[in-house]
Amino acid sequence: MEDEEGKSRGYGFIHFKEEESAKKAIEKMNGVEDQSNGERHALYVANFIRRNARLAALVANFTNVYIKQVLPTVGKEIIEKFFAKFGGITSAATCKDKNGRVFAFCNFAKHDDAVKAIEAMHDQHIDGITSPEEKLYVQRAQPRSERLIALRQKYMQSQSLGNNLYVRNFDLSFTDDNLLELFKEYGEVKSCRVMTDPNGVSRGFGFVSFVNAEQANAALREMNGRMLNNKPLIVNIAQRRDQRYTMLRMQFQQRLHVMMRQMQQQQQQQQM
Repeated sequence: MEDEEGKSRGYGFIHFKEEESAKKAIEKMNGVEDQSNGERHALYVANFIRRNARLAALVANFTNVYIKQVLPTVGKEIIEKFFAKFGGITSAATCKDKNGRVFAFCNFAKHDDAVKAIEAMHDQHIDGITSPEEKLYVQRAQPRSERLIALRQKYMQSQSLGNNLYVRNFDLSFTDDNLLELFKEYGEVKSCRVMTDPNGVSRGFGFVSFVNAEQANAALREMNGRMLNNKPLIVNIAQRRDQRYTMLRMQFQQRLHVMMRQMQQQQQQQQM
């Protein structure tokens, strides 16, 4: 992959026709030393894992807990002392946001201990840690990649056309009527159109417009990912071209961050 100036970003993708070929490539090439850029380092070669799967794994095995709504006097030592009763702690830290409010992170050695801390302490008033009018907020800490996705989704919702959906990955034989039949149960459809080329052949995507955003959001929740003729239907809020560009940039930044972190972790493991 290259940046805007045509310079390599240090990673790339190879799509094999057969799974067995991909496995052989990983076995032979992962860890092989490379000096193509003048520096000696080991190649990191692994199966591509989709973003949703990576995030699901992070959620299922998290150990880092995010804590807020604490007193300004609360420091790292207090956090460690208070949360140690739930299990071994590998690290803890306190920070301040731009308004001077204190928040903290506490990383447990075990996932189960992090869960116990959340279940026991979230929404509780604790003397010496919270003010009389506030309750402690304790939840799973989101990694940077997940926060970027949440920000992107929030941006899409605020900048979107609201009641207009973009739909793709349906059969080329699909007509406007077929599309309408799929979505009409979620509300009143103002318009429904399958996009075609100059010869009238379907381009494999279309748009469905509802009378309000609530109906569109209901259709989005239910229809995105639904299997249709052995293919997952893809449904998104329709966006203007400038909004799509912004979204793609945010997606790329998030993916780059995850890839670089994986490469660094692999290199550290190989050096041990």
